[in-house]
Amino acid sequence: MKNVSLLLAALFLLVSSKIYSQSDSQLYTVRTITVEPAKAMTFEKCLKKANETFKEADVNGIVYYTSSNTNYEYYVAVPIDNMAELDKRFWTEAISKMGEEKFEDTFDPVTENILETEVEIYRNRLDWDYEHPSLKDQKLTYRKWTTYQFKQGTKEQVEELMKEWLTLFKEKDIVRRQSFYVGLIGPKYGTMVSVLSAKDRTTFSKNEAEFWDKVGEEGEALWDKTKELVVKIESKEGRFREELSLMPSPVEETITAENK
Repeated sequence: MKNVSLLLAALFLLVSSKIYSQSDSQLYTVRTITVEPAKAMTFEKCLKKANETFKEADVNGIVYYTSSNTNYEYYVAVPIDNMAELDKRFWTEAISKMGEEKFEDTFDPVTENILETEVEIYRNRLDWDYEHPSLKDQKLTYRKWTTYQFKQGTKEQVEELMKEWLTLFKEKDIVRRQSFYVGLIGPKYGTMVSVLSAKDRTTFSKNEAEFWDKVGEEGEALWDKTKELVVKIESKEGRFREELSLMPSPVEETITAENK
């Protein structure tokens, strides 16, 4: 799809556990943090220092993946196994190992530079994800995020549409890495968000041009079919920020983790 990508945000609420018991998906809580442009460098410096302090304190149970866009927004994605994890205090291990006073001294400088925060829950549709074999294990940090808001009552049509796109990707040997997410609760409920990853913006633009050359009339027809189901499309671009993330070793265990 044109400008396919990922936009993150929203609000923790309880939902039927049936939604989360599927083996073809992964849950994430995603915090969208907005900072003032003048404070962006300070925010990043404080978060990077906090991450280093957590590692020095041997805090291994806390994991989050950070990306940033060009509008001074930061997306912090936390993988969770189920909704019960929302009842746990996220920083419990850090406070236990560091002590409450040291933890506050470490993390307060981060929060002091935050202008606004929103949180939402997303489900990564692993059965929709696509990666060309040539990109396996490659570190791709550029991101192109797009949110698709579909018309009400088109869920089954969207499911079939995604199958058609994935089939076309494979038939045409499309070189790209792409992941798809569905907003479960809050303002983004029911939207589909997708992230395209590339080495850099130049490579992304080159790959997109080659993509439309390869899919030709079939791709254009499928894109027209997609637009018929869409109410609104929003896009942003940015990059994955390894230095602002707190990750297990090795750094990138899976494509899903690195794609946040």
